[in-house]
Amino acid sequence: MNLTQFLIFEICAECHRGHEHAWCPNRHPERFACSAGRRPVTDDQIMAIVAEAYGRHGFRGLVGWHYYNEPLAAWWRLKPLLARLKAEVPGFGSVLWTNGDQLPTDLRDLDAFASIHVTDYAGRCAAPGARVQSRARVWKPTPDGRLNPPQREGRAPCRRPFVEMIVDFYGNVHPCCYDWRGCVELGNVHDAPFAEIVARWQMFREAVSGETMTAAAPEACRRCSMRNVSIPDFVPEVAAAARRSRHEAPGIPDGRTARVPSLGTGPFVVAVAYRIPEHRVRDFCTWNNAAFRTHGVRVVLVVEEPYLALPNYVRQVRYTVPMAKFSLACTKNAAIAAALDAGADVIVASDIDVVFPPETLAELCTVGKCQASVPLYRMASDYEHRASAYVDAPRATGTIAMRAADWRAIRYDERCEGYGSEDAIILRDVDRAGIQIVDRQRIVYHIAHQPGTPQKEFAGRCDHWGRGNGFNPENFAGNRRYFLERRCAR
Repeated sequence: MNLTQFLIFEICAECHRGHEHAWCPNRHPERFACSAGRRPVTDDQIMAIVAEAYGRHGFRGLVGWHYYNEPLAAWWRLKPLLARLKAEVPGFGSVLWTNGDQLPTDLRDLDAFASIHVTDYAGRCAAPGARVQSRARVWKPTPDGRLNPPQREGRAPCRRPFVEMIVDFYGNVHPCCYDWRGCVELGNVHDAPFAEIVARWQMFREAVSGETMTAAAPEACRRCSMRNVSIPDFVPEVAAAARRSRHEAPGIPDGRTARVPSLGTGPFVVAVAYRIPEHRVRDFCTWNNAAFRTHGVRVVLVVEEPYLALPNYVRQVRYTVPMAKFSLACTKNAAIAAALDAGADVIVASDIDVVFPPETLAELCTVGKCQASVPLYRMASDYEHRASAYVDAPRATGTIAMRAADWRAIRYDERCEGYGSEDAIILRDVDRAGIQIVDRQRIVYHIAHQPGTPQKEFAGRCDHWGRGNGFNPENFAGNRRYFLERRCAR
């Protein structure tokens, strides 16, 4: 267990926000469908398992108390249990993952936790007081389709077993939070010695997290569409050991700095994932994973808050400059600047919901000097049927590739607001700079919404969509028409 970052016990089954969140399994009738007997795990059982994990099985991570519950709802139970564990288990450390709504009266009690994570459902940091704010990492909620996720049979590995082993309120062991129905049978701490469960866990981990999933991987894992393709840094020393065991590159920085460390020269894809749901960001990586790896592409994403467990070729840059109105031009420029700083020689500026066919990506990554390559968009409403159900959008110019030297001379016009016309207006500036706009008759698929309708529903705020505001209108129509005429003239 020295490669697992969290050992989690669901300290209670309740969450006071369960009735508010229809996307959460907390109150779903199938949540404990596979739980026989419904016997809660006792404090003495937790004490014995934690002692065995640290003492016999080499666990060096943190013990957590969350799953689909709110751990502070059971603070009356958790506080004395933490004191016992600290006193009796050498090396013990604990993590608190909370919505921050039910903090203890004396915030000094939270010093019992080595790290604190607050999921900010209220739209503000719910953790008052310097004692909490200085230590807590605040996450934006990213609801996804875990109640009924799409099934995608495949052999791509999943690194989630290096993050957590979960024991739910009734003792069932789960590999991750997506297994909330208990489809993966790893045992129950009431019915099997913990050493037996650990042995079963290690066999499971090898089956799902190697180069590919083996035939021994559970069917639920082989069909899961929410796999973790890299190992995030929650407990950095443990995560580093896990990556070494898989010969992987260093993990993803948390995006709290504006600079990206040098990644070497090569092609970069840059995009903006500001307030985009987490599953959309994961889809972007999944759809393009093979092409990115084949062509050695690095990815820079501009985010408001970092996302978890993205591939190790992704770097996240947190955009911290206040925006009275959201600006895709400003955030795209931040991504480009980060890629240049990291050593890019070609930058492909694109959208977070684009699929690059391999032949298209190959040409974009080899664009010539003083050239701007702009592929044709095909608007498709879903990934699976993209090649058969789409609408050509010749005026869409959201993807553009240029060499680093040309990007240093060109930027998106930051007078554009929302998802306005920044992608069309940049072509005017490219043309004025003497850079040739080339059309190689390659295509990209835009998987976001019904063709012909805007993607407002994914933006998360009303000021994202701005084609009718400020600087945008006059330029938007003119530059789209200009580019279409150039395409038709060829």
